[in-house]
Amino acid sequence: MNATTDRFTVGIVAAWATEILVSLVVGCAYSISGAGGLASLKLPDAGSGIFWISTVFAFIGAVVGIVATLALGVPILKLFIRHGYTSGPAFLVAGIIISAVLGAVFYGSHQFGAKLMDMDFNFAMIAVFISGPLAGLSFWLFYRRQ
Repeated sequence: MNATTDRFTVGIVAAWATEILVSLVVGCAYSISGAGGLASLKLPDAGSGIFWISTVFAFIGAVVGIVATLALGVPILKLFIRHGYTSGPAFLVAGIIISAVLGAVFYGSHQFGAKLMDMDFNFAMIAVFISGPLAGLSFWLFYRRQ
């Protein structure tokens, strides 16, 4: 393999890891807000509850993230690289595009398919719209290294 392919592969893995990390953090926020806010941290076993709920978010983020990365991220990033758009802002825009497409899919499936509860849907959308741009930036950080 050549250095460009290696950098691209490492960038894709870094973007996917970023999506999982964002899902984990959003899962923590979801479990804390769903249990009554920061006061719920004083409850016994609150830490294990937060851990398990955020772990479920991370697993969902891993599955959705790998599909979004392979189906949307790889073609869009290859297109950007082929046309010479390899700066940080360019990959940030690529992440925003991926988030917008994935958010539209989530919104459409929510409107016309099985409904998530409002809080679940809101936090899923937060995770989608935060993880795309951050994944684009983490891809750039690893892709630009030589």
